[in-house]
Amino acid sequence: MFDCLNQIKNYYDDGFKCIRYEQKQNGELSIYLKNFESEDIEVLHCADKQEINQIKKFIDIN
Repeated sequence: MFDCLNQIKNYYDDGFKCIRYEQKQNGELSIYLKNFESEDIEVLHCADKQEINQIKKFIDIN
């Protein structure tokens, strides 16, 4: 559990920032991350409702 959140934290440690997230009608959350130094982009998907709430809190704080 919280695998996606841990991945996001690791990306943040590597210089990535969330540029957008969107929640689809089926409840899945797509998170778009970008490293502005290397211009790399990563997209993660999460469907766990409890984890989604934790992800949103983490992104909003950081």
